[in-house]
Amino acid sequence: MHFNKKILNFLKKIFSFYTKYDWEWTVDNPESKKTKTNWRPLKDEFINVNIDVDKVWLRLNKKLPMRWYVLCIFHLGFNRFSYGSLKTGKYGFNQGRLVSSGKKRFRVVKITNGNYPILCLSNLQDDIQIKELNIYPIPAFFAWIKIRNRLKNFNKEFNINVKNKASMWRVYNKALAKTQSKVKVANYSSWIKKIEQNYLIANQKFDAFYSNNFSLQKIGSFDYVYDLDWIIPFKEKDLIPNWAYYYYYKLIKKRKDCLILYADEDCIDSFGRRYNPNFKTKWNRELFLTNPNFGNAWVISSKIWNKALSLSEKNNKMQDFNVVLLNCIYLCEINKNNYIYHLPLICYHSRNSFLNESTKFPIEDYSLFLKNFISYKWKTLGEINDVRINKLKTGYKLFWSVPKASLLSIIIPTKDKLSLLKKCIDSIFSKTCGVDFEILILDNKSENPNTLKYYELLKDEFKKTINIHKYNNAFNYSKINNYAFQFAKGEVILFLNNDVEFISENWGLELYSNAIRPDIGCVGSKLVYPNQTIQHAGIVLGIHGTAGHAHKYFRLDKNGYQNRISLCHEVSAVTGACMAISKNKFNKIGMFDDIHLKVNFNDVDLCLRAMKFGFRNLYLPEVLAIHHESATRSVTKGYQSLTNEYEKMILRKRWKKIIENDPLYSPYLTLLNEDFSLSYRKKKIAL
Repeated sequence: MHFNKKILNFLKKIFSFYTKYDWEWTVDNPESKKTKTNWRPLKDEFINVNIDVDKVWLRLNKKLPMRWYVLCIFHLGFNRFSYGSLKTGKYGFNQGRLVSSGKKRFRVVKITNGNYPILCLSNLQDDIQIKELNIYPIPAFFAWIKIRNRLKNFNKEFNINVKNKASMWRVYNKALAKTQSKVKVANYSSWIKKIEQNYLIANQKFDAFYSNNFSLQKIGSFDYVYDLDWIIPFKEKDLIPNWAYYYYYKLIKKRKDCLILYADEDCIDSFGRRYNPNFKTKWNRELFLTNPNFGNAWVISSKIWNKALSLSEKNNKMQDFNVVLLNCIYLCEINKNNYIYHLPLICYHSRNSFLNESTKFPIEDYSLFLKNFISYKWKTLGEINDVRINKLKTGYKLFWSVPKASLLSIIIPTKDKLSLLKKCIDSIFSKTCGVDFEILILDNKSENPNTLKYYELLKDEFKKTINIHKYNNAFNYSKINNYAFQFAKGEVILFLNNDVEFISENWGLELYSNAIRPDIGCVGSKLVYPNQTIQHAGIVLGIHGTAGHAHKYFRLDKNGYQNRISLCHEVSAVTGACMAISKNKFNKIGMFDDIHLKVNFNDVDLCLRAMKFGFRNLYLPEVLAIHHESATRSVTKGYQSLTNEYEKMILRKRWKKIIENDPLYSPYLTLLNEDFSLSYRKKKIAL
C-alpha cells in the first residue's frame, strides 16, 4: 500500500496527474475581499448547500505547468443544472460547461499562467458529493483532436474553421458555455430583493395602528383574551416583521368568516440574515397533523382561542402550544366550513432553524394525546388505531382502522411484458398486504404464448384470488379500468400498473385504511425508480404546463422540501400507477374519463374531480414500490404523440384555473422542474 502511494506521488510529480484528494473546497468566494477564504480538504462526504449557498469553489493545491489538460468531474446530489467553470488566477478566463450530477463530465482546459486552478461549481440546488475530480495533461495534438470532435455537435450553431486553431479554441469555449442551463436556481436573499421587497414597496401601508388589533401571547404564558378579537402566539426572541400586522388585518377584513390564518415564515440569525423559508400552501390538514414543524406564524380569533384554552385546561395542558393549537384547528374544522386561511407572505422570523439540529422533533407524549384526541373527539377524521413517531423521526404516522371483513380489489391492465407482470404479482404475495385482496387482471390482447401459459398457471394456483378478464378493444387505459369496475367485489379499488413492484410491508392496509376515511378521495404511494431515486411523491399542478411528480429524481434517503417526502399530506393529485379509492367514491365522482382522456392525465382529472366533490387526495410515504415507469409502453410518436398533445389540451382547458394555481403548492416555488426550488416567477398575491 505504501509502495503504491509512492508510485502515485511519483506519477503526479512527473506527469502532473491529480485526483480529488489534491483539491480543497470552500463556499467563500475566493475573489471577495470582504471575507477570508476558508479552504478545506476535499473528502468523500457531502458538501452542504443551503438556500443561500448555490456555489462551491474547488482549488487544486498545486501549481500546474503551462500546457493542455483534460478535466474530469463526477458528482452526486440533485444538481441537474450545475455549471462548472475553471479559472487560473484572478485574471484568468473562464473555461466552463454544464456538469450535471450523476455522470462523468469532461472538457479540455488550457493552463496558461502556471497558477493554482480554481473550479467554481454554480447553480447548485442540493448537497453535493464529489466522487471524482481529476486533471491530467495531454499532448497538444490530442487536445486539438478532442476539440475538433466535440465541435462536430455544434456545426449548425457556429461557423467553425478547423484550420484556424485560435478560432477553434474560441468557438469551443463559446459552445460549451452555451450548455449552461437556462434554469437558474434562485437563492433566498435574491428572492427577498426581487419578489418580497418589490411587493411590499408597492402594497405596504406602514402604520403602527394595525398592531393594536392583536394580542401577543408568549408561548408558555398563555392567557384568556377578552379585550381584543385576535391573538398571535410567538416564541421568545422570535421576530414578527412590521408589515405582518397590516397584511393580517387586511386579510381578516376581507375574509369575514376567517377564524384562523397562518402565514409563511423563515429563520433569522444573530446578524439579521434570513434563511430557510417555509413557503406554505392553502390549508393542508393532513400535513398539519403529521408535521411537528408545520409552522409558527398563526393568527387566531380570540373566541376560538379562549374555547381552546378551556378545553386544554381540562387536560392540564393549557400551556402546551401543540395541544392548544390542535384544539383551535379542531373547533374550526368541525364547523364543516373552512375558516382557516393562508397568507402567502413571510410574516414570522424564527431564531431557530426548523431544519437543523434544533429541529422541533416529534414528541412521544403528543402522539399519545393526538391518538386519544382523534379517537374520542375528532371522530369525523376516521377510526384511529394508533399514532407513532415515523421511522425517520420527521413527524407523526397515523394508523387508521379497517373493518374485519375488508377486501381490496386490485385492478391490473396488462399486455404481455411477462417479466414485469410476474414481478408485480410476486410482490403482491411476497410483501404483506395487511388486508384480504382479490386481483383482477385485465388482459389487453396479449399474444406471447408464455404470457398465456402464465395466466393458466395463475388460474390453477390462485383460483379464489386472481381473476383474468379479456379486454379485446384498442388500448384505452380509462376504459379498461372502468370496465373492470363491474367485477370488483371489494369496498376499495387499487388501480395498479403492471410495472409496479411493492417493496414495503402492509401496503394494502395503508392504502385501504386511508381510502375508507370519510373525506379522503384518491390515495397514492411513494414510487421509486429501480435506481432508488424518487419517481413519484404526489403530483404538483402547473409543472411543465400541466403536472409533474413532486420530488422526482431525489435520492430515497432525502426528506424533501419541509420533510414532505417522509410525511403523509394532501396533494392535488396522485399517479394512477398506484392509486386507491373507495368504490362508492369512484362511482360518485364519475370514474375515469374514457372519451377524452384515454391514455394520459386521466388520473389527474379524477383527482381534481374528487377535490371538486369535497374529498382530499393523499400521498402516503409508507407505501413504497418500484415503478419501472412506462416500461410497458413505447415512446410516443405519430398518432400516439398527437393523442398526448390532445389530452394535454383537454386537461388545461378543463382545469385551467387550478393548474395555474395549485392550491397545495406555493406560488413562490418553481414550475420548471419538480424539486421545490425557489422561483422568481411573479404571481399576483391573492389575499
